[in-house]
Amino acid sequence: MWQGLRNILSATLRSCLLTIAFLGAWWLRPSYPEGLRPPPEPYFLGFLIAVPIAVALLCWLLLGLRGLGAALRDARRWLLPFGALLVAWTLLSPSWARYADVAGSSALQFSAAAAVGLVALCMPLSARALIGALAAGALVQSVVVIGQMALQDDLGLRALGELNLYAGRQGLSVLQADGARLLRPYGLSVHPNVVGGYLAVSLLAMSAWLPDTCRAWRHVVRALTFALCLWALCLTFSRAAWIACIITAGGLSFWTVRRGVWQWRRTLCAGALGALIVATFSLAYAPFLQARAGIRDESVEQISVAQRGIFIAFAWQIIERYPIAGTGIGTFAWEARDLLVKSPYRGLLRAENVHSVPLLILSELGAVGMVLWSALLAAWARIAWHNRRDCGQLALAAGACALFLIGIVDFYPLGIFSMHCLWLLLMAASAQPSSLDSGQRG
Repeated sequence: MWQGLRNILSATLRSCLLTIAFLGAWWLRPSYPEGLRPPPEPYFLGFLIAVPIAVALLCWLLLGLRGLGAALRDARRWLLPFGALLVAWTLLSPSWARYADVAGSSALQFSAAAAVGLVALCMPLSARALIGALAAGALVQSVVVIGQMALQDDLGLRALGELNLYAGRQGLSVLQADGARLLRPYGLSVHPNVVGGYLAVSLLAMSAWLPDTCRAWRHVVRALTFALCLWALCLTFSRAAWIACIITAGGLSFWTVRRGVWQWRRTLCAGALGALIVATFSLAYAPFLQARAGIRDESVEQISVAQRGIFIAFAWQIIERYPIAGTGIGTFAWEARDLLVKSPYRGLLRAENVHSVPLLILSELGAVGMVLWSALLAAWARIAWHNRRDCGQLALAAGACALFLIGIVDFYPLGIFSMHCLWLLLMAASAQPSSLDSGQRG
């Protein structure tokens, strides 16, 4: 009976991890019944993704922290101390933060995301299943993205977390070229860049399908999924997602084709399909693409670039003032607001996070936090490189690398709760012992 219960708990836990991957880009805050309504603070508890996270943690505790002992005996043991120290430093940061309440809530959010990574690191999880969850999530987002771009409006999917995108609403991300305006699609996320990053990660994960031998209808379904997701990625006009996807896919292709992991014919067909989609998009949206690339002198893009530069300058001011410990996790926007009030830009800009994860960590957690975060990434990279012969884990590691590259020029891989969870989930899953080394997973 106990073994049956353990099997149920294990299956539930894995299902929750797959659900977290599926919901990676969603901005869904459902209306819970009165008795089940989460507290207003910390803010992240109100998102739907908090439910599978809580269930996964409960199942793992009931399973007696299953897999933790094994993780301490293999290469994963290097991830655990760096991760634990980083979380501890984050939890301590509210004690010296000027905005202690903000830092306290953000520290809990950071810890919850770290808990997802810990569970995924310890529990064996099928790479194939995780890639399938990402593909399913990307397919849903792609359909919504394509619909929003076609209508230049939302689809009325409020119950699924879609934002109100009515024309003329202030604060929406739009493109401008030759006097025409184009509303960028948000999918079911909070921003086009977020859904773009999720689609890039999912497309890279789908690369694990290339060496698979399966029935013809499966190849057709996978090709259609790839085509829809790539078209949707193009429509987001997310430069960071585009560049990260191109760089990571290029490195992935070079390694796998050179080593004979992928069949070159399938790789060539996938590349040709991708090139056709990108060429069609480039022709259809040439003026807006040129504006996004900075070729045209469009005011919308100039303002966006200038704003990012201002907050990068603020970040270096904050780092200079608080070089060791930082200002406390999650407090950058508040500190930037204080600097903004004293600057010539007062009343012209709204305070926001600096668009760079390294600068955000340096600002909020100081040099100590930066060293711990860098050590954690280095330890993961070493393990992921060792597992590179496993196509599934290599594809998941590629997704994690894409989020790292995006994080150099944007903040949402760390600042958006669901994307932070997804990043750590991918890192943990790609660091699992390779089936090629152990002969079996788990």
